[in-house]
Amino acid sequence: MSIAAAYYDGKTSQRREVRLYAAGAMLTVEGEGVLRSARIDELDISERLGSAPRLIRFVDGAFCEVRDLAGLEAMLALCGRRDSLIERVQQNWRVALLSSVLVAAALVAGYLHALPWAAAQAAARLPPEVDRQLSRRALEALDSGLLGDSQLPPERRRQIEDGFRALKQPEGATAALSLRFGSSRFGPNAFALPDGTVVLLDELVLLCGDDAQIYAVLGHELGHVHHRHGVRLLLQSTLAGLLAAWWLGDLSGLWASAPAALLQARYSRGFEAEADAYAAALLEANGLEAARLAEALEKLAAAHGLSPGQRHWVDYLSSHPAPAERLEALRAR
Repeated sequence: MSIAAAYYDGKTSQRREVRLYAAGAMLTVEGEGVLRSARIDELDISERLGSAPRLIRFVDGAFCEVRDLAGLEAMLALCGRRDSLIERVQQNWRVALLSSVLVAAALVAGYLHALPWAAAQAAARLPPEVDRQLSRRALEALDSGLLGDSQLPPERRRQIEDGFRALKQPEGATAALSLRFGSSRFGPNAFALPDGTVVLLDELVLLCGDDAQIYAVLGHELGHVHHRHGVRLLLQSTLAGLLAAWWLGDLSGLWASAPAALLQARYSRGFEAEADAYAAALLEANGLEAARLAEALEKLAAAHGLSPGQRHWVDYLSSHPAPAERLEALRAR
Protein backbone atom coordinates (compact mmCIF):
# COMPACT_ATOMS: atom_id res chain seq x y z
CA MET A 1 0.00 0.00 0.00
CA SER A 2 1.24 3.49 -0.81
CA ILE A 3 -0.05 7.06 -0.53
CA ALA A 4 1.12 10.41 -1.91
CA ALA A 5 2.90 12.95 0.30
CA ALA A 6 5.12 16.02 0.18
CA TYR A 7 8.66 15.71 1.62
CA TYR A 8 10.72 18.49 3.24
CA ASP A 9 14.29 17.87 4.38
CA GLY A 10 13.96 20.26 7.36
CA LYS A 11 16.87 22.40 6.10
CA THR A 12 15.41 24.09 3.03
CA SER A 13 11.95 25.04 1.84
CA GLN A 14 12.18 22.72 -1.18
CA ARG A 15 9.09 20.56 -1.61
CA ARG A 16 9.43 17.11 -3.13
CA GLU A 17 6.62 14.85 -4.26
CA VAL A 18 7.02 11.38 -2.80
CA ARG A 19 5.09 8.26 -1.98
CA LEU A 20 4.93 6.47 1.33
CA TYR A 21 5.12 2.69 1.52
CA ALA A 22 4.37 0.56 4.57
CA ALA A 23 5.84 -2.87 5.14
CA GLY A 24 5.46 -4.41 8.55
CA ALA A 25 6.67 -1.91 11.12
CA MET A 26 8.69 0.06 8.54
CA LEU A 27 7.70 3.18 6.62
CA THR A 28 9.57 4.02 3.38
CA VAL A 29 9.66 7.37 1.59
CA GLU A 30 10.53 7.28 -2.12
CA GLY A 31 10.50 9.90 -4.90
CA GLU A 32 12.37 12.92 -6.41
CA GLY A 33 15.80 11.97 -5.11
CA VAL A 34 14.48 10.77 -1.76
CA LEU A 35 14.74 7.24 -0.46
CA ARG A 36 14.66 6.59 3.25
CA SER A 37 13.03 4.26 5.73
CA ALA A 38 12.30 4.34 9.44
CA ARG A 39 10.43 2.33 12.00
CA ILE A 40 6.93 3.60 12.72
CA ASP A 41 7.66 3.84 16.46
CA GLU A 42 10.62 6.17 15.69
CA LEU A 43 8.44 8.71 13.91
CA ASP A 44 6.50 11.63 15.38
CA ILE A 45 3.07 11.56 13.74
CA SER A 46 0.80 14.54 14.39
CA GLU A 47 -2.69 14.04 15.73
CA ARG A 48 -5.79 14.34 13.60
CA LEU A 49 -7.21 17.84 13.52
CA GLY A 50 -10.26 18.02 11.29
CA SER A 51 -9.26 18.07 7.62
CA ALA A 52 -5.84 19.61 8.24
CA PRO A 53 -2.83 17.76 6.74
CA ARG A 54 -0.93 15.48 9.11
CA LEU A 55 2.82 15.58 9.54
CA ILE A 56 5.24 12.65 9.85
CA ARG A 57 8.51 13.85 11.37
CA PHE A 58 11.84 12.05 11.26
CA VAL A 59 14.43 12.28 14.02
CA ASP A 60 16.71 14.51 11.87
CA GLY A 61 14.00 17.18 11.39
CA ALA A 62 12.80 16.10 7.95
CA PHE A 63 9.06 15.57 7.60
CA CYS A 64 6.30 14.48 5.23
CA GLU A 65 3.02 16.35 4.79
CA VAL A 66 0.11 14.00 4.11
CA ARG A 67 -3.26 15.19 2.82
CA ASP A 68 -4.72 11.73 2.20
CA LEU A 69 -5.98 11.34 5.74
CA ALA A 70 -8.00 8.17 5.14
CA GLY A 71 -5.08 6.54 3.32
CA LEU A 72 -2.70 7.41 6.14
CA GLU A 73 -5.09 5.94 8.70
CA ALA A 74 -5.29 2.70 6.75
CA MET A 75 -1.48 2.58 6.33
CA LEU A 76 -0.86 3.17 10.03
CA ALA A 77 -3.36 0.44 10.87
CA LEU A 78 -1.47 -1.98 8.61
CA CYS A 79 1.72 -1.12 10.48
CA GLY A 80 0.02 -1.91 13.78
CA ARG A 81 0.02 1.66 15.05
CA ARG A 82 -3.02 2.73 17.07
CA ASP A 83 -3.95 6.21 18.20
CA SER A 84 -3.20 6.93 21.83
CA LEU A 85 -6.05 7.01 24.35
CA ILE A 86 -5.93 10.81 24.40
CA GLU A 87 -6.19 10.95 20.60
CA ARG A 88 -9.15 8.57 20.59
CA VAL A 89 -10.88 10.56 23.31
CA GLN A 90 -10.32 13.81 21.41
CA GLN A 91 -11.97 12.35 18.33
CA ASN A 92 -15.07 11.19 20.24
CA TRP A 93 -17.83 13.82 19.89
CA ARG A 94 -19.65 12.55 22.95
CA VAL A 95 -16.56 13.04 25.09
CA ALA A 96 -16.00 16.45 23.51
CA LEU A 97 -19.58 17.47 24.31
CA LEU A 98 -19.31 16.20 27.88
CA SER A 99 -16.00 18.03 28.30
CA SER A 100 -17.56 21.26 27.08
CA VAL A 101 -20.42 20.90 29.56
CA LEU A 102 -18.00 20.17 32.41
CA VAL A 103 -15.81 23.15 31.52
CA ALA A 104 -18.86 25.42 31.37
CA ALA A 105 -20.05 24.10 34.73
CA ALA A 106 -16.59 24.64 36.23
CA LEU A 107 -16.51 28.22 34.95
CA VAL A 108 -19.95 28.96 36.38
CA ALA A 109 -19.04 27.36 39.71
CA GLY A 110 -15.80 29.31 39.77
CA TYR A 111 -17.59 32.57 39.10
CA LEU A 112 -20.34 31.95 41.66
CA HIS A 113 -18.25 30.39 44.43
CA ALA A 114 -14.48 30.32 43.90
CA LEU A 115 -14.15 33.94 42.75
CA PRO A 116 -16.15 35.42 45.69
CA TRP A 117 -14.21 33.20 48.11
CA ALA A 118 -10.87 34.30 46.66
CA ALA A 119 -11.95 37.95 46.77
CA ALA A 120 -13.01 37.61 50.43
CA GLN A 121 -9.67 36.00 51.33
CA ALA A 122 -7.74 38.72 49.52
CA ALA A 123 -9.80 41.52 51.08
CA ALA A 124 -9.17 40.15 54.57
CA ARG A 125 -5.42 40.41 53.98
CA LEU A 126 -5.31 43.92 52.56
CA PRO A 127 -3.82 46.50 54.95
CA PRO A 128 -6.07 49.34 56.19
CA GLU A 129 -4.03 51.82 54.15
CA VAL A 130 -5.55 50.34 50.98
CA ASP A 131 -9.05 51.11 52.29
CA ARG A 132 -8.02 54.66 53.13
CA GLN A 133 -6.42 55.28 49.75
CA LEU A 134 -9.39 53.86 47.82
CA SER A 135 -11.85 55.90 49.87
CA ARG A 136 -9.82 59.09 49.53
CA ARG A 137 -9.62 58.77 45.77
CA ALA A 138 -13.33 57.91 45.52
CA LEU A 139 -14.24 61.00 47.56
CA GLU A 140 -12.03 63.13 45.33
CA ALA A 141 -13.94 61.83 42.32
CA LEU A 142 -17.26 62.62 44.00
CA ASP A 143 -16.15 66.08 45.10
CA SER A 144 -15.16 66.92 41.54
CA GLY A 145 -18.80 67.51 40.64
CA LEU A 146 -21.20 64.90 41.99
CA LEU A 147 -21.30 66.04 45.61
CA GLY A 148 -21.94 69.48 47.02
CA ASP A 149 -21.69 70.90 50.52
CA SER A 150 -24.39 69.98 53.00
CA GLN A 151 -27.07 72.62 53.53
CA LEU A 152 -28.33 71.13 56.77
CA PRO A 153 -27.93 73.34 59.86
CA PRO A 154 -24.81 72.38 61.85
CA GLU A 155 -26.92 71.52 64.89
CA ARG A 156 -29.01 69.08 62.84
CA ARG A 157 -25.92 67.36 61.50
CA ARG A 158 -24.48 67.16 64.99
CA GLN A 159 -27.76 65.76 66.31
CA ILE A 160 -27.74 62.92 63.74
CA GLU A 161 -24.08 62.07 64.24
CA ASP A 162 -24.23 62.19 68.05
CA GLY A 163 -27.47 60.20 68.07
CA PHE A 164 -26.00 57.42 65.93
CA ARG A 165 -22.73 57.28 67.87
CA ALA A 166 -24.71 56.92 71.08
CA LEU A 167 -26.33 53.72 69.81
CA LYS A 168 -25.11 50.38 71.09
CA GLN A 169 -23.33 48.54 68.26
CA PRO A 170 -24.10 44.88 67.40
CA GLU A 171 -22.02 42.20 69.06
CA GLY A 172 -18.75 41.68 67.20
CA ALA A 173 -18.98 44.99 65.33
CA THR A 174 -15.62 46.26 64.11
CA ALA A 175 -16.52 49.05 61.69
CA ALA A 176 -16.00 52.64 62.87
CA LEU A 177 -18.26 55.28 61.35
CA SER A 178 -16.87 58.46 59.82
CA LEU A 179 -19.94 60.44 58.78
CA ARG A 180 -19.71 62.81 55.85
CA PHE A 181 -22.69 65.05 55.00
CA GLY A 182 -23.28 66.33 51.50
CA SER A 183 -25.89 67.19 48.90
CA SER A 184 -26.50 66.06 45.34
CA ARG A 185 -28.80 66.83 42.45
CA PHE A 186 -29.37 63.10 41.98
CA GLY A 187 -31.74 62.72 44.92
CA PRO A 188 -31.71 61.08 48.36
CA ASN A 189 -29.13 58.43 49.12
CA ALA A 190 -26.39 57.24 51.44
CA PHE A 191 -23.40 55.09 50.62
CA ALA A 192 -20.34 53.64 52.31
CA LEU A 193 -16.67 53.65 51.38
CA PRO A 194 -14.20 50.95 52.46
CA ASP A 195 -12.52 52.95 55.24
CA GLY A 196 -15.80 53.44 57.15
CA THR A 197 -16.75 56.77 55.62
CA VAL A 198 -20.51 56.92 55.12
CA VAL A 199 -21.76 59.75 52.93
CA LEU A 200 -25.23 60.89 53.99
CA LEU A 201 -27.00 63.20 51.57
CA ASP A 202 -29.23 66.04 52.79
CA GLU A 203 -31.99 64.77 50.55
CA LEU A 204 -32.17 61.47 52.45
CA VAL A 205 -32.30 63.24 55.81
CA LEU A 206 -35.20 65.39 54.62
CA LEU A 207 -36.91 62.39 53.04
CA CYS A 208 -36.79 60.17 56.13
CA GLY A 209 -37.50 62.78 58.76
CA ASP A 210 -37.64 60.05 61.41
CA ASP A 211 -34.19 59.71 62.98
CA ALA A 212 -34.71 55.98 63.53
CA GLN A 213 -35.01 55.51 59.75
CA ILE A 214 -31.84 57.54 59.22
CA TYR A 215 -30.02 55.40 61.79
CA ALA A 216 -31.31 52.29 60.03
CA VAL A 217 -29.81 53.42 56.70
CA LEU A 218 -26.52 54.35 58.39
CA GLY A 219 -26.48 50.94 60.07
CA HIS A 220 -27.04 49.25 56.72
CA GLU A 221 -24.14 51.13 55.15
CA LEU A 222 -21.95 50.40 58.16
CA GLY A 223 -22.82 46.73 57.64
CA HIS A 224 -21.22 46.95 54.19
CA VAL A 225 -18.09 48.35 55.83
CA HIS A 226 -18.10 45.68 58.54
CA HIS A 227 -18.22 42.88 55.96
CA ARG A 228 -15.81 44.73 53.62
CA HIS A 229 -18.28 44.41 50.78
CA GLY A 230 -16.88 47.30 48.76
CA VAL A 231 -13.35 45.93 48.57
CA ARG A 232 -14.58 42.35 48.11
CA LEU A 233 -16.77 43.35 45.19
CA LEU A 234 -13.98 45.43 43.67
CA LEU A 235 -11.55 42.52 43.92
CA GLN A 236 -14.16 40.07 42.69
CA SER A 237 -14.89 42.10 39.56
CA THR A 238 -11.25 42.84 38.79
CA LEU A 239 -9.44 39.75 40.09
CA ALA A 240 -8.52 38.54 36.62
CA GLY A 241 -7.16 41.97 35.74
CA LEU A 242 -5.32 42.11 39.05
CA LEU A 243 -3.61 38.78 38.39
CA ALA A 244 -2.70 39.77 34.85
CA ALA A 245 -1.34 43.13 36.01
CA TRP A 246 0.65 41.45 38.78
CA TRP A 247 2.11 38.97 36.28
CA LEU A 248 3.08 41.77 33.89
CA GLY A 249 4.42 43.88 36.76
CA ASP A 250 2.18 46.92 36.25
CA LEU A 251 -0.64 47.70 38.69
CA SER A 252 -0.82 51.39 37.86
CA GLY A 253 -3.72 51.12 35.41
CA LEU A 254 -5.79 49.02 37.78
CA TRP A 255 -5.07 51.34 40.70
CA ALA A 256 -6.03 54.39 38.67
CA SER A 257 -9.39 52.90 37.67
CA ALA A 258 -10.23 51.44 41.11
CA PRO A 259 -12.16 54.47 42.49
CA ALA A 260 -14.43 54.62 39.43
CA ALA A 261 -15.03 50.87 39.63
CA LEU A 262 -15.80 51.20 43.33
CA LEU A 263 -18.40 53.90 42.76
CA GLN A 264 -20.08 51.95 39.93
CA ALA A 265 -20.16 48.63 41.79
CA ARG A 266 -23.38 46.81 42.59
CA TYR A 267 -23.77 44.77 45.71
CA SER A 268 -25.09 41.25 45.35
CA ARG A 269 -28.24 40.12 47.11
CA GLY A 270 -26.09 38.17 49.55
CA PHE A 271 -24.13 41.30 50.46
CA GLU A 272 -27.31 43.32 50.84
CA ALA A 273 -28.82 40.65 53.09
CA GLU A 274 -25.70 40.75 55.30
CA ALA A 275 -25.88 44.55 55.53
CA ASP A 276 -29.61 44.34 56.33
CA ALA A 277 -28.90 41.84 59.11
CA TYR A 278 -26.22 44.13 60.56
CA ALA A 279 -28.59 47.11 60.54
CA ALA A 280 -31.42 45.04 62.03
CA ALA A 281 -29.14 43.80 64.83
CA LEU A 282 -28.07 47.39 65.55
CA LEU A 283 -31.66 48.60 65.69
CA GLU A 284 -32.83 45.72 67.86
CA ALA A 285 -29.88 46.18 70.24
CA ASN A 286 -31.24 49.67 70.90
CA GLY A 287 -34.91 48.77 71.26
CA LEU A 288 -35.85 49.81 67.69
CA GLU A 289 -37.67 47.75 65.09
CA ALA A 290 -35.91 46.40 62.00
CA ALA A 291 -38.92 47.61 60.03
CA ARG A 292 -37.47 51.15 60.27
CA LEU A 293 -34.97 50.11 57.58
CA ALA A 294 -37.73 48.71 55.38
CA GLU A 295 -39.60 52.01 55.69
CA ALA A 296 -36.53 54.00 54.70
CA LEU A 297 -35.83 51.77 51.70
CA GLU A 298 -39.40 52.13 50.48
CA LYS A 299 -39.17 55.90 50.77
CA LEU A 300 -35.95 55.83 48.72
CA ALA A 301 -37.65 53.74 46.06
CA ALA A 302 -40.59 56.12 45.82
CA ALA A 303 -38.29 59.17 45.72
CA HIS A 304 -36.43 57.76 42.72
CA GLY A 305 -39.65 56.74 40.99
CA LEU A 306 -38.82 53.05 41.29
CA SER A 307 -40.62 50.02 42.57
CA PRO A 308 -38.99 47.34 44.77
CA GLY A 309 -36.52 45.32 42.69
CA GLN A 310 -35.66 48.06 40.19
CA ARG A 311 -32.24 49.71 40.04
CA HIS A 312 -30.91 53.10 39.11
CA TRP A 313 -27.42 54.38 38.33
CA VAL A 314 -27.53 56.91 41.19
CA ASP A 315 -27.57 54.02 43.65
CA TYR A 316 -23.77 54.31 43.91
CA LEU A 317 -22.48 51.44 46.05
CA SER A 318 -25.91 50.47 47.33
CA SER A 319 -28.63 48.56 45.55
CA HIS A 320 -31.49 50.62 46.99
CA PRO A 321 -34.38 50.16 46.58
CA ALA A 322 -34.52 46.71 48.04
CA PRO A 323 -36.34 43.74 46.47
CA ALA A 324 -39.69 42.98 48.04
CA GLU A 325 -38.42 39.85 49.81
CA ARG A 326 -35.82 41.92 51.67
CA LEU A 327 -38.50 44.30 52.91
CA GLU A 328 -40.65 41.40 54.03
CA ALA A 329 -37.69 39.80 55.87
CA LEU A 330 -36.99 43.03 57.74
CA ARG A 331 -40.62 43.40 58.80
CA ALA A 332 -40.77 39.76 59.85
CA ARG A 333 -38.03 40.37 62.43
